[in-house]
Amino acid sequence: MNDPIKLTWDLPTRDASKRRSNFAETVTRRGPLFDDAIAAQVIAAIQKNVVVGVDPAAILEEKCGRYIRGKHTGKLRGWATWTFVVKGGWIKLGPGHLNGRVVAPGAVLSVEVTDYMGKPLLKEDYR
Repeated sequence: MNDPIKLTWDLPTRDASKRRSNFAETVTRRGPLFDDAIAAQVIAAIQKNVVVGVDPAAILEEKCGRYIRGKHTGKLRGWATWTFVVKGGWIKLGPGHLNGRVVAPGAVLSVEVTDYMGKPLLKEDYR
């Protein structure tokens, strides 16, 4: 007899297991270009989408420059921010139901290189 009253604004929550599509999970990371591993990842990501015969390392060095003093002498200057896919699935690219695509795990979606103050030097968007 003491049933709780169901209020009209108590709508059921959407259960993720009942969704009809699997959405991709992405992660955004940021790191300094003086780290050789990060610089290699950025160069590899740029290399996938440049014209044949163009050196992505030369493009990156022209935009960023290199340290000339200190403990990072000879290393690339700047910071890299890249977004990549952790779990594959559908990714929405814009408004509407037809703007999207399926991405695989490990796919790089965007790479941005900035100076230490945040001024953008290079931006590549692969979406």
